[in-house]
Amino acid sequence: MTALMAELRSCLLLADKMNLAMVGIHIEQACDWLTAHNGLAPASRDVTQPAYIG
Repeated sequence: MTALMAELRSCLLLADKMNLAMVGIHIEQACDWLTAHNGLAPASRDVTQPAYIG
């Protein structure tokens, strides 16, 4: 989980440097979702996926 969050933060910095605001928003949503659900949810747990914004 720590490695995944580090990679997402790295992607967020790159999206910010490239002025890709919508990409950054989706990365932030992914980070927030992972944090709220303590990482990847077990297969037996019914979890609502982040909403698509587009």
